[in-house]
Amino acid sequence: MSRANLRTRLLAVVLKPLLRVRDFALAEGQGRPEARGNTETSDELERGNAADGNDRRAAQLTEQFMTVASHELRTPLTTIRGYSQLLLRKEKDETNRKALEAIVRATERIDHLVQDMLEVSKVRSTGLGLEKVKFDLAQMARDLASQLQVISPKHRLIVKQTGPVEVRADEERIEIVMINLIDNAIRYSPGGGDVEIEVAVRGPDAVVTVVDHGLGIPKEKQEHIFEPFFQVYSPVAGIGGAGLGLHTSKQIVQAHGGKIWFESQEGKGSAFHFSLPLRDP
Repeated sequence: MSRANLRTRLLAVVLKPLLRVRDFALAEGQGRPEARGNTETSDELERGNAADGNDRRAAQLTEQFMTVASHELRTPLTTIRGYSQLLLRKEKDETNRKALEAIVRATERIDHLVQDMLEVSKVRSTGLGLEKVKFDLAQMARDLASQLQVISPKHRLIVKQTGPVEVRADEERIEIVMINLIDNAIRYSPGGGDVEIEVAVRGPDAVVTVVDHGLGIPKEKQEHIFEPFFQVYSPVAGIGGAGLGLHTSKQIVQAHGGKIWFESQEGKGSAFHFSLPLRDP
């Protein structure tokens, strides 16, 4: 396949699902009841019920949009990543290699976002059903650090652990939490530097800590950090993200009977922690 044909194929793969997502949003927007601005009533209860109905409708539309968008994006993401990795293996020119590496990193980020959207939709529609198995939390940290190091060469991912830390938990969901925290540490350290991941046993719990030395979180924004769609910095700052990762992570950790918390100082970085009980309650 020629480069021109490949570019055309990739463009079609990207645009087709985005157009379907756009069509869904337009159809839902056009079918949405108009606000009743000309109706006046003194009945506070009626107005309250109408507001509640609008809030529920907005939440429902948001959930439907996330479900449609995440499913539509998953297949083309796999295709883009596959073609990009194929081209990267064959490319010899250094400039082209850097461009392809940027594409691979971007698809990884979008894949994390899609996973968060799917997880939020699943929790809201069916609840969080956990499939618990026994696994080594420290080994998971080492594996993820090794994978993420490849796509972020200007950071140094350091795993600190004294030995195996076995937990019984939903391995796939806990991996999502750990990826979210490590990915946040990388994104909020745009200049590079060390990201430290510690896995330790503290009393009855296993505790994972992810530390970065980057931008930190302004004090006035810290109370909102686990809220859905909350972004610490404006998207124009180039940090990225949809504000779903920490919200999803909190739901997953709490469903396991654990806790998630953080300390942060603006301009000096952040430390995020989550705990899992070593024994089932």
